[in-house]
Amino acid sequence: DGARWADNNPKLHWISVKEKLPCDENNMVIESIKGLALRTKKVVVLLENGYIGIAFMYIIQQHKWNWNTNDTITHWLPIPEPPKE
Repeated sequence: DGARWADNNPKLHWISVKEKLPCDENNMVIESIKGLALRTKKVVVLLENGYIGIAFMYIIQQHKWNWNTNDTITHWLPIPEPPKE
């Protein structure tokens, strides 16, 4: 499903995690996850194995940023706005 979605949206610009991370963006949100208030940003991700999904980065206190998955993420892009139809 994810691959079909990406194929149907050819104008999408994948960002390499080597170039920039979602946590570098200014529009992070505060979200309560398992009772913790975390700064997050949900994005579309491309995994090393070719899988496309949704993931987010988070930080707890002033420690380092982490992905919410142990899979290797190679690229990401902001979640596009839904159709207005």
